[in-house]
Order: sequence, then structure tokens, then C-alpha cells
Amino acid sequence: MGKLTVIGIIWLLLFAATLIVIDEQLSANKALQPSNGAQKPQDPEVPDTSGFVALHIDGCLIDDFWERGGNDLPVLNVALNYTVSNTGNISANIVIVEISVDSVYHSTETINQLMPNSEIVATAFFSVDYDQTRIVKIEASYKNLTNSWNYTIDAKLPRHPYWSMSKLFITPNEQNLQSTYEEIMSGVVFVHWITIRDWVGRSIEYTKDEDVYGVDEYWQLARETLESRRGDCEDLAILLCSLLRADGWNAQDVYVVIGQNKAGDYHAWVKIKIPLVGWYNIDPQLEGWYTLFGDFVSLHGYEAICNFNDQFFIEL
Repeated sequence: MGKLTVIGIIWLLLFAATLIVIDEQLSANKALQPSNGAQKPQDPEVPDTSGFVALHIDGCLIDDFWERGGNDLPVLNVALNYTVSNTGNISANIVIVEISVDSVYHSTETINQLMPNSEIVATAFFSVDYDQTRIVKIEASYKNLTNSWNYTIDAKLPRHPYWSMSKLFITPNEQNLQSTYEEIMSGVVFVHWITIRDWVGRSIEYTKDEDVYGVDEYWQLARETLESRRGDCEDLAILLCSLLRADGWNAQDVYVVIGQNKAGDYHAWVKIKIPLVGWYNIDPQLEGWYTLFGDFVSLHGYEAICNFNDQFFIEL
């Protein structure tokens, strides 16, 4: 065998060995590649850094009640609970909760940290004047994220009031009533209650609620009766009682009385405790000197079922 032949055989063996090594490497790489577009599994030692905050706010009414407010007039107090939650997977630091009423700024609260899948609950309080409607907006924000909740407060004053609310209709300290009282009393020295009743009987036109409001019953505040100069029996009684309280009569000595007769009809008048005379019933639709017999006749057949003023309510 010649020298060239031996060299050729050695070269062929080396070339074959190289091809075998390359083929094995290609097979190993193919086994590591995902099939059918499947993603390559992540290295478990590399943490997932994708995180997000998801804000949500919701609320509900928890309490509302009427009370005497500014200028001696009714206001509706409302308590709203609101819940701010984070349904994301990272904490939200410094969440701002801004509250507005009819788009006017009301208050701001700050949540320093809201953890993932957690929530905070808070309460907001509002006072709304009678017969007013207000829209409350509570908005939570974190960086460029916001979420809000709206609630409408309808402070419509009941005009066929629950007995416990009757006290709110007697308003001796209301500004307009005070001014009217001073005008009535200008130059008057004696027998104030007669003067006040005469003024109410002459100045306020008796009008049925059906004719004015289209309903069987609609109680007016004293201010409303003074503005319209009309009303029915309870409106005149409410006005008269408010004026007598403004005159300084003790709350234990003057009341509005609601009565009912056997036919089921209702009537309202004023009961006053006159010094040296005692308790006396006044029908405000009649003038003051239409006294003893006039009041007795006009109220005959009615039985009192409750008394009230700005301080007391007494069910009989």
C-alpha cells in the first residue's frame, strides 16, 4: 500500500468522525427547541417583575335623620360609608380620596398604603337644607389611575310629617319670623297673645292644601306661610305657635294641638296657658276677641290626639 493511500484513508476517517460529532450536536439542539410554537419555560430563578394596582371604590347610605339646622330650619344629615379597594398585585402608596358636592370641593383623605387585595372603609358626613338635592362624588386616585362613586342626596322634607318630626315645623328663631314678630309688636304694650292672634287671623288667607298643592295634606313651615300669606288650619297654628314662642312664651305653656272628630276630620289649633286664667284653646282662623264662646264653638266635637312645639311632642 502506498504512502498516499494511507494518508487518504486517515483523512477519510477524520472526516467521518467530524460528521458524527456535528450530527449529534444538531440532534441535541433540536431536542431543546419548543414544538408547535410553545414558549420556552422561564428560568424559575428569574422573578416575575410585572405588577399592577387596580383601584375600585363603592359606597352606601348608612344613616340619615332630620334635625334643626341653621336659621332654625330643617336639615337632613346623611352618613355615607365608602370602601376603597386594591385588587392588584402590588401596593398602592399614597392614594388620594377627594370628595365633592355638586362639583364643589368638600374634603380630601389620604391613604398612605393600600396593600394588594385589601380595602379601607371610611365614613363621610353631609348636611343638606330641606327641599334641596345634592350629588356627592367620591373619587380615589393613584398616579394615573382613578375610580369614583356618586350618590344623590334628596332632602325632600316630609309634608305629612311623622309625629316625631312635627317639632321641626315650629321655628321661633327663624330670621323672617323674627322680623315679622318685631313688626307685629311695634308699639304694643299689653296682651301680646291677643295681638299676635289677631294679626295671624287677619293676615293669612285660609286656603285648602288641595287648591294649592293638589294633595290632601301639605304642612308648611312658618316662613313659607309668611311668604305666601296663605295656608290651612295646621299652617296657621304652626305660625301662631312659632310667633308666641318668639314672644317668650315657655315651651311648656304653648302648643299646637292636632284634633280629630267622630267623622274622622282633622283640625289644628293652639293651646296656651294664660296667667290667672289657665289653659285656653285658640283657633288661629278667628280674631283674638272672638274669645270664650267663639273658640268653644269652633272647636266643639274635636278631641286632641297630640300636642307639639319646637321642644316637645306629646301623643295623647
